[in-house]
Parts: sequence; structure tokens; C-alpha cells
Amino acid sequence: MRDAKVRKTGEFCGVVLSKDAISQLNLRGEPPLPTETTDGGDRSGSHYPTFETKMAKAEDLISRYRRALNILAK
Repeated sequence: MRDAKVRKTGEFCGVVLSKDAISQLNLRGEPPLPTETTDGGDRSGSHYPTFETKMAKAEDLISRYRRALNILAK
């Protein structure tokens, strides 16, 4: 069983997890991203499955069009 505590801080609520729960959820220092599953449940993980492929494409475009992006940023 995973230990979790809900703490209120001002207007927000935070969840405090034990070290065991963090290792079971495979959280590597990044904030967890909760997502809803198709059956109505919730899932929490440290990354979206397609994020890494989208970032690789974005980095490719940034390196290819670096000069144009620098001019547009001015």
C-alpha cells in the first residue's frame, strides 16, 4: 500500500508521497503528470508517451531553423 498525505497550502492542495511510492511510480524528480485512462480511471506517471518523440522533432526544427528563429525573436 502506498502512503500519501494531502496537505493544504493556501488555496492549493498537495500530495506528499513516501519514498517507496515515488520509486513504484517511477518518478525521477519531475512532477507527475496525471492522465485519465479510457476506462475512466486515473494514471500518474513522469512523462507522456509521445512527448519524447515530439521534443526530438522540435529540437530538429530548432537546430535547422536557428538563424530564422533568432531573427524572429528580435
